[in-house]
Amino acid sequence: YPVYRATDNRNYRQVALKIFPIRSQVCKNFKRECEFFNSFNHPNIIKSYEAVDETPSDIDGADGELVSYLSLEYAPYGDLFEIIAECGPMPEKLARSAFHQVIDALSYMHSRNVAHLDLKVENILVDENFKLKLTDFDLSQYIDDDFLESRGTPGYRAPEVKDGVSKDFVAADIYSAGIILFIFLSAMPPYTEMDKGLFTEFDPYYKLMRKNPEKFWEVHSKHKNNSEFYSKDAISLINSMLAEDPTQRPTIDAIRNHPWYQKEIYTDEQFQEEMRSYVLNNRN
Repeated sequence: YPVYRATDNRNYRQVALKIFPIRSQVCKNFKRECEFFNSFNHPNIIKSYEAVDETPSDIDGADGELVSYLSLEYAPYGDLFEIIAECGPMPEKLARSAFHQVIDALSYMHSRNVAHLDLKVENILVDENFKLKLTDFDLSQYIDDDFLESRGTPGYRAPEVKDGVSKDFVAADIYSAGIILFIFLSAMPPYTEMDKGLFTEFDPYYKLMRKNPEKFWEVHSKHKNNSEFYSKDAISLINSMLAEDPTQRPTIDAIRNHPWYQKEIYTDEQFQEEMRSYVLNNRN
């Protein structure tokens, strides 16, 4: 759905307007996202200020077309995908500190009985204080829902979500978080899904990851011209999170107790300075 930067004339606050055209499935997604936003209050989740249902719009020439929209907290530095694409891999300590924020937000969502189901670097925003903010909940579901509705985003989704047979939405989120961590450290995905018309299939990197994990990491290390680019603890954590069998993936608590996660991170003030340096000094 399109998102526009706008100014709230009542208080001159910069906001992001997420626009939902009035169609049956879209209306359902709008109501679902409103419901989830209203139940969330966490420093690493974007705030929702206002929801307006079925109002005429003149945005992009949609003269008079009825739309619904969400007024959301504005994150001036945009999404982390674009930042990493420009700035390259995060240093490991910065990546770990950022990943803590992602896991904190995800743990909070799960404590509210909600699974994100579309976790990706594009859905992590950077606010004016360089804090990470999780967003986009129109594909989220309650953890105890009977049926999976979302197919997620190719390249981030767990294999069982790709196949539409996920029974454990928490485990599906853990898998996607593992992809995010890989991208934090690599500035590239571990593998891709290739478009085959009506379906997608995993590329050779995915197949190598399943058949020969050591070779998979060796190949990715060669891309970095450094055989020790990925630390053993980082490899261990990512391997566990990307387990093909969802029952073999770690819980949030197990992730937090993992040796890589337990290593030193930046304080809030240090993180702000390190992210500022990473974002502003490395952009092309």
